[in-house]
Amino acid sequence: MSQIEFPYTELDKSELLERLSEFFSAEHLEDLARKTRMVQRSTSRLSGKMFVILNSLFIQSLDQVSLSDQCEFLSDYYGVRLTKQSLDERYNTDAVRFMRAVFSELLAKVLIQPQGLSSITCVFKRIYVEDSTSFQLSGQLATFYKSAGGATSGSSIKLHLAFELISGIFSSISVADGRTNDAKFLDQKPLTVKSGDLILRDLGYLKHQELSRIHQNGAYFICRYKAGTHLYEKTADGRFQVADLEAYLEGVTTLTSKWLYYGQAKLPVRFIVVPVSKQKANQARKKLREKLRKNKNWKTNSLRWKMCDYHLFICNFDLEVTDQQVLLLYSLRWQIELFFKISKSTLKLNQAAQVGNIFRFECFLYGRLIALCLSQNIFSLFRQHLLDFDFELSELKAFRTLKKRP
Repeated sequence: MSQIEFPYTELDKSELLERLSEFFSAEHLEDLARKTRMVQRSTSRLSGKMFVILNSLFIQSLDQVSLSDQCEFLSDYYGVRLTKQSLDERYNTDAVRFMRAVFSELLAKVLIQPQGLSSITCVFKRIYVEDSTSFQLSGQLATFYKSAGGATSGSSIKLHLAFELISGIFSSISVADGRTNDAKFLDQKPLTVKSGDLILRDLGYLKHQELSRIHQNGAYFICRYKAGTHLYEKTADGRFQVADLEAYLEGVTTLTSKWLYYGQAKLPVRFIVVPVSKQKANQARKKLREKLRKNKNWKTNSLRWKMCDYHLFICNFDLEVTDQQVLLLYSLRWQIELFFKISKSTLKLNQAAQVGNIFRFECFLYGRLIALCLSQNIFSLFRQHLLDFDFELSELKAFRTLKKRP
């Protein structure tokens, strides 16, 4: 396999600015700013483009960039002179709505479908990916964002995304405090599920009633199997009995599947088993032992330890979709998960400053996510080059490389 070397360099702001200009013209950003009421007067000195560049490319950390620094930036680069008070007043709900809209449009343009999906994605009318992630915040933000507990700061934030891949439209972007569990998002903003839709979610969204709703509406789902959830087999005389999953998993060494029944409603599902490497299995067991150490009251069993050797999924396809294609489809959800992981490890979204203006923080949050989208687009330029060299590179490692200084 050919060796490819990437330069250890920090992303140049001018390159990000060029990418931003490719996606959004100044006219489009201004139109978006007026639609969201971030800009309301024709005489406004602060344009939508200036505000996006300020929050996504200039402000690297709220700890290090003050309002005075921002005013100086606007004066030096755009000749716009604002007082600290005037700029602080521009950070409001309209400004947050504008930054969220820019992020929504940009992320829709940079998400890429994995190879091999074109032949099966046409089967579905819509494909929804739904996921969330949380960040620890400064204790000063606890008034706005309560923590789920256990954190020393007493403040955390949860970002929830629901994205329709075929149309490239977000159906939901929500920011809530860290106490909000994933299932609650389903109650607050449930998806309008139609026949032919495909819903991709993680374990946090696993609710029997929700899976039944999807199935009853003629739609499809893929989700990971959650330990402790009953799956049933149908006996020859038509009775249902709890499936012995531990016995079924024993000796499984290749990708395989079996039709079972899920929950009290006995929803027919395909149970898919994917063996993992010994290294990943050991990592899963290590996490399990750590969880047991931290919570003495938490109980486990032999099946739970056995599950460390596999990735387990359930889906309700009655279509001609193979097990391998199911895994490809589920990889669409991993894009959002990878996006969240990179946002934490490289852009340090969890290192929020002690800022009193919650709107400044939320504009910073969306600004960091916009910068990440632009960085992800730059990385995508390498994709074809990597394929030509038969070279596979972790996106997470690539972003860490791009962030290093010489």
